[in-house]
Amino acid sequence: MDPLSITAGATGILSFGIMICQSLVDYYGSWKAYPKDIDALCQYLGRVSGIMTNLKMCINSSTFPSASKEQVESSIRACSSHVAVLNKKLEKLEAAMPLAARQNSVKSVVQRAVYPFKKSTLKGIKDCVASLEASLGLAVGALGM
Repeated sequence: MDPLSITAGATGILSFGIMICQSLVDYYGSWKAYPKDIDALCQYLGRVSGIMTNLKMCINSSTFPSASKEQVESSIRACSSHVAVLNKKLEKLEAAMPLAARQNSVKSVVQRAVYPFKKSTLKGIKDCVASLEASLGLAVGALGM
């Protein structure tokens, strides 16, 4: 397998994951009324995004160990399904309450109290991020980071 295709595929998955995690942080961070639950979720997403950023920098460096490439690619490919689930959750959240509606509408006050902060919604995101973090851990271990 071509080392560049491994790196390109892994970098793409990591880049998309970083973007989704940051978008979720931006989405939930804009809700100031629920600091405890939301702050914890945002910090968790930030940590996982940081892991992905470090992995991306490592695999793009010239010192990427070739013996680890297949294991790293496999671990990062496992992340793609978790990133896709997080993306669907983000799309659902944004469809239910776009930023403009959150900022400018009385209706948003009612929706804010109901949808984005259901325990099941937050738990689903946290569970998916935990699975993503576990998959990333395999890649981190393969790189000896």
